Amino acid sequence: MPSAPPHRCPYPGCSKLIPRGVRLCTEHEIKQRKESERYRASASDRGYDNTWRKIRKRYIQDHPWCVEHLKNGKYVPAQEVHHIKPISEGGTHDESNLMTLCKSCHSKIDAWGKRKGSDLSLSRGEALNSYGSINGAHDGSAAGKSTENL
Repeated sequence: MPSAPPHRCPYPGCSKLIPRGVRLCTEHEIKQRKESERYRASASDRGYDNTWRKIRKRYIQDHPWCVEHLKNGKYVPAQEVHHIKPISEGGTHDESNLMTLCKSCHSKIDAWGKRKGSDLSLSRGEALNSYGSINGAHDGSAAGKSTENL
């Protein structure tokens, strides 16, 4: 089946051809992203203050593995703490609204959440079930576990 023909970048004055399904050419995508970042509130204004940093540090110590990788029995160190329901949508820093992820999974889930809406409770529930079955508890204790696939 032939692919759809490219179309012009819709940015005013741009005549670059881009593939179907791509919103803007690379140059204007970057320009638009920088422009929107200028108006974004600071991290602390968005709810990520010193209290959050303490909660994050404790949560990642208690849940050291990426819950998405644990679904497949892989021990990958968590680097991010993800809010299932974003703070901007009324979510809280409560443990029931948090999940630990590696950077790669966090990027994928954030992109998925932006496309599909931000309710990731099913994903988190499945991940917590995997976490409990692999570690024997939800306490995050994984002493002696390697980061290799078991």
